[in-house]
Amino acid sequence: MFWFIIGAAAVYGEEVVTEPIVTFTGHTGAIFSVAFSPDGTEVLTGGKDHTARLWEADNGTLIRTFSGHSDYVHSVAFSPDGSKVLTAGYDDKTARLWDAATGTLVRVFNHADTVLCVAFSPDGSTVLTGSNDNIARLWNATTGLLVRVFSGHTQGVPSVAFSPDGMKVLTGSYDETARLWEADNGTLIRTFSGHTSQVSSVAFSHDGTKILTGAGYTARLWDASMGAQLGSFTGSNQGGVTSVAFSPDGTKILTGSWDMTARLWNEATGERILTFQHSGGVTSAVFSPDGADVLTGCGDGNSRLWAAVRTLTVQSAPVAGVNISGDRPGTTAYTAECIGTEAVNLAAPMVAPIGGRNWFFEYWVIDGQPRSRYIPIVSLTMDTDHAAIAVYDCAPAGDVDGDCKVNILDLIFIRNRLGRTCSQ
Repeated sequence: MFWFIIGAAAVYGEEVVTEPIVTFTGHTGAIFSVAFSPDGTEVLTGGKDHTARLWEADNGTLIRTFSGHSDYVHSVAFSPDGSKVLTAGYDDKTARLWDAATGTLVRVFNHADTVLCVAFSPDGSTVLTGSNDNIARLWNATTGLLVRVFSGHTQGVPSVAFSPDGMKVLTGSYDETARLWEADNGTLIRTFSGHTSQVSSVAFSHDGTKILTGAGYTARLWDASMGAQLGSFTGSNQGGVTSVAFSPDGTKILTGSWDMTARLWNEATGERILTFQHSGGVTSAVFSPDGADVLTGCGDGNSRLWAAVRTLTVQSAPVAGVNISGDRPGTTAYTAECIGTEAVNLAAPMVAPIGGRNWFFEYWVIDGQPRSRYIPIVSLTMDTDHAAIAVYDCAPAGDVDGDCKVNILDLIFIRNRLGRTCSQ
């Protein structure tokens, strides 16, 4: 399997999104790092203003500020249980552990050089830091004692990650390589070479079988066990990749870039799905724990929450009272209105003037009830007068003959693109 995508132009199926769901405003300088709490209800940001901040994810309300670093907060992370917050101070040469509920400083991990990145082990017992002195360090989270060092890079280490089972450590370096290590003894397992620029970000897939690295204008996908390159994702040549992440289900890849975009990719095909447009360089980008949203940090001082999946909301009603709408702002608008008329105006993805097409929505809501585990099937048939009948149904994933049979009455509508209104 190999793909290579070049160019800044939109590709087939891609949507450019300019309106986030929530904007987190309050930092007085660039945002360098963002993270979701394990339950997805809170957002953590670290910035140039020497602070980390905790926010309500659903509405952008500031909960508390973590103050104490004397320089940029370059990296942030939540403990696996959400009770602790970890921050990296740039030139103050410390990583700091905080109580998430109270904002109290718990522990300081002192370094001899700039701390560039931080991460928790999956069980929360250890802390991993990457430094500008070319070394990654493993610390006991409870005692603060240094456990071991991962030494071998020839330049700074701006990104670190644990494998999902905690048995391995992944590091990315300015020396243009990523390296995989045994967590329990610091032994180097393999080196991922091929980038021709500094490796700015690394990530494990959630099953641990694949590795993602970002450098220059390209993100690369690797087989974790063999070291073979599986794919390459290249977007704009206007700014380098700053951040990479896997979706929780492993089907999508997220990249952030200095070109003022974050991009969502299909992992299997390399197709670019969504571009999230910003007003400054994107420094950090992560998925929510359920994979439905994307959180980004930006050089303009704001972090933003975006919808990562198409969601269709269906309200059962006769044709004369139809009200169908997309429930996640920032995605393509799926709306059907004109209550009390014989036709319904629909703004939705392009369809052939004559013929049929199925639309795939990853999430949908029927009469107020989320059905995220169902595959929605939207069959569309157009006639020569550009009218159509859409029949909505759903089935459990992988089982088209399942017991979810939702009778949303046939909808007769006229395409909004034609400039015709419901009353015409």
